[in-house]
Amino acid sequence: MSWLDRITKNLIIKPGDGKSYTPNWLNAVKQKDYNVAEFEFPEVEGTLVYRSKPKAARYNLELYFQGEDHLDIARAFEQSSDDPRPWKLTHPFYGLIIVQPLGLNFDNTKYNVSKVSCTVVETITEQFPKGSVDPVDKIKFDKASLDVKVADFFATKFPTPTIETVNQLTNNVKQSYNLTIPTISFDIDASEYFNKYNTALSGILNITGEVSLAMTVVSDFYNAPIAFAQSVKSRIDGLTNQFLALRTNITTLFNNSSPLLTPAYITTYEVNAGSIISSIATSSVTNMDYVSRADVIAIIEAILTAYNTFIKDLDSFQTANGGSTTSYIPNGQTMSDLNDLINFTVSSLFVVALNSKQERSLYLESDSNIILLAHRLYGLQPDDNTIDTLIKNNNIGLNELLVIKKDRRIIWYA
Repeated sequence: MSWLDRITKNLIIKPGDGKSYTPNWLNAVKQKDYNVAEFEFPEVEGTLVYRSKPKAARYNLELYFQGEDHLDIARAFEQSSDDPRPWKLTHPFYGLIIVQPLGLNFDNTKYNVSKVSCTVVETITEQFPKGSVDPVDKIKFDKASLDVKVADFFATKFPTPTIETVNQLTNNVKQSYNLTIPTISFDIDASEYFNKYNTALSGILNITGEVSLAMTVVSDFYNAPIAFAQSVKSRIDGLTNQFLALRTNITTLFNNSSPLLTPAYITTYEVNAGSIISSIATSSVTNMDYVSRADVIAIIEAILTAYNTFIKDLDSFQTANGGSTTSYIPNGQTMSDLNDLINFTVSSLFVVALNSKQERSLYLESDSNIILLAHRLYGLQPDDNTIDTLIKNNNIGLNELLVIKKDRRIIWYA
């Protein structure tokens, strides 16, 4: 429909009392905003903006009642608008929308016309809308917020890091990179990871006076595996190996009562290992590819094992108080936020697990083949995806493509 056809249609307003009004109209301005969160980092130019769902659209209306009885119609319209229920507004440009007026301005300076100006806001129609949050968005948002707090904490704690701390940060990054780079499946991921690796090393090298910036790019490096084009399990296995490698470094010093195990060393471990732990949690809900309930439970166990090990380590390193230069106390705020992130992630994964398929199995009563089994267990699809799924889940090789022998155990998910 052309715009000429649209403007010849009437604008119809039905306030909450059910009456109908068809005034003349001008002005078809629509404003749409989004829910956003802005993050600013010391010594970093620009602002990081996260955008979420759109807010309600706003419309500026100019309504005109004409004719001998325009004053009476305008007065009736005003009384109808006092009804607190929303308007049903049929607009030639925007169709049927449910709105609430924010206010009405009546102009009767022209004797033959009553002009009504107002701004209306589109509203949801539930009387008592239930609050909800997308778990994945919340986890990613909380992860980003935690990274900011960790960087600020480290910058406050060590405004001028010692050469020992710089070396530890560098060695941690190099160790994690060397562990992870051989496991990356795609060149684009390897290239991006290499770039973040070099950026992290450069940030650490120039950490003096820019501690928060350095720790931000280090966090970005530890976050990189979250976006790898691999299975959730592969990404979490890689991150867990990074964590265990850092843990081996510090527990060796601890068990040997090494003088190198200073509060600064432990705090650096707290920050780096904590970043990896939060990346494990975030990775578990990113590009989820869980096949069965057992897959989700295994990831939950991996998250909790890594987190509980991390907390146990920090508890072992903690001193009775923080009153001396040789004492160590974990940062309360960031540890509390990490605990909240882990708890929310695990509870969200339990919901995923409850809605996931369960593993089932059978032993063949007689010889069969992959096509008959796919049809029996899943039903055949035009693209043969159920056949591919059955082959993958049961590790069926070339020697079983034509005939699958009696008593063979077959696994499927339902």
